[in-house]
Amino acid sequence: MAMTSEVRIKRMLMKQSTMQMEIASVPVDPKRLRNQKEYMNRCVDQIMQAGGDTVEKIDILVDSCGGSVHSVLGLIHALNSGKIGRVEKRVLITGMCASAATLLTGIGCPLYITPTGRMHIHTARRADGGAATRLGASSTTRLMISCYRGRSKKNGVKTNWKRYFREMDELGVYLSAAEAEAVGLVDGILTRSEFEKG
Repeated sequence: MAMTSEVRIKRMLMKQSTMQMEIASVPVDPKRLRNQKEYMNRCVDQIMQAGGDTVEKIDILVDSCGGSVHSVLGLIHALNSGKIGRVEKRVLITGMCASAATLLTGIGCPLYITPTGRMHIHTARRADGGAATRLGASSTTRLMISCYRGRSKKNGVKTNWKRYFREMDELGVYLSAAEAEAVGLVDGILTRSEFEKG
C-alpha cells in the first residue's frame, strides 16, 4: 500500500484557558484524503470536540516533516474559520518544520521557533505524488512563495523569494532558527517555557 505523510493534529491538551495542539507527521493512506475541504472539516470537528471554541487561546506546537499540501491548507482554514477563527492563536516550531508544514507561515498569527528548531524549504518538484502533483509543481511553488513573502513582509524583511527558489538546489535548504528569523519566516526565537509563559 502506498503511504504518504499528512500533517495532522497529534494531541490536544487543555491548560487553564489555553488549548495546546501538537502537529506532527504520521503515515496515512493517501486515498483517505481527497481535498483540503474534507481535511478542514475533520480538523474543525476535532478542535470543536476538544473545546477549541470555548478557550481564550490556542497554542500550536509544530514538529513535522511535512506531507500533504491539502492537509496543511485544510488545517489553516480550520483554524481561521467560524468560532475557532476568533480565538487567539500562536505557533511554536519545537523541532522540524519542513516541506508542506512550512505553509503554516501563512496562518496569519504570531509564529516562533525554538533555538534548536529548524525549517526545511524546497521546490515542489521534490514532492512525490500526493497533493503537490495534483495542484501542479509550479502552482505549489507559487503558493509557498506567497506564504513566505507575506510572513517576511510582515516582519519587515525584504527577501526575494522567487530568486531564493531559483537558486535553490534540488534538496532545498535547511534553515536554523537564526536563519529562519533572518529571512523573516518567523517572528522570533523563544524557548518552549518562554512561549508557554507568554
